[in-house]
Amino acid sequence: MPQIRQINDVEETLPLFIRDLTEYRKVGYDVLRSLEKVGSEAEKGRAYRAGFKAVLRDFLNQLKLGRAVSQLSARTGSWLGRFVFFSVQALAEAGNVTPALLEQLHEFTYRFIDAKKRTKSTMNTFKIMGFLLPLMLSFTMLTAIIMLSSFSAGFGGITATGGIQTGGFGFSLKITQLQQQMIFVFIVLSSFVVGLVIDKAVEGTILSTTTALSAVAISLVVVAMFPVFRTFASSAFGLP
Repeated sequence: MPQIRQINDVEETLPLFIRDLTEYRKVGYDVLRSLEKVGSEAEKGRAYRAGFKAVLRDFLNQLKLGRAVSQLSARTGSWLGRFVFFSVQALAEAGNVTPALLEQLHEFTYRFIDAKKRTKSTMNTFKIMGFLLPLMLSFTMLTAIIMLSSFSAGFGGITATGGIQTGGFGFSLKITQLQQQMIFVFIVLSSFVVGLVIDKAVEGTILSTTTALSAVAISLVVVAMFPVFRTFASSAFGLP
């Protein structure tokens, strides 16, 4: 998603951006002049990501149009990006601030992004669960069918409706075609919903549907292959 890509670009570039501001501040530039120098370097090919360059360019254009520093706005979906630019605005209005303040801002930003990366890496484990869900649901359904078939083989005759006749009473242990189709729909929908929940937990937004769509694709393949799995299982267990 473009919005997620832009947010990632902004947050990945923030530590480098603050470090560059700090270096210019150390050689004597004030914060606003340092910001302009950083913007100039970005346009000349500084290794900033494209999404961040767009935000920085827009921010500096507002300044060039004569807006007061306090009225500038960082137009990005990243709250961390907005926080950093707001902090830079506050430092610029404060006047002759020491580079140590920018270094503290850099340390905070770097640690936050690093913690976010480690958390995201841990959460990616749950994506595997999302991919495995269709397989687990299909395995459960296949197991149920095998168990019902084995029960059927152990009882008396089969009634005309496909049920089992035992002791004068007929009852059905057979999963009808309609019931099977309903289970297939349940598998696909469950895979999609769980995928959305995982994407929300990992990416922070349901607009990223990578896991959900992948899980749906896997579930559709599993559903399409289910007759093959059922035939193989029936042959393996000697069931009709």
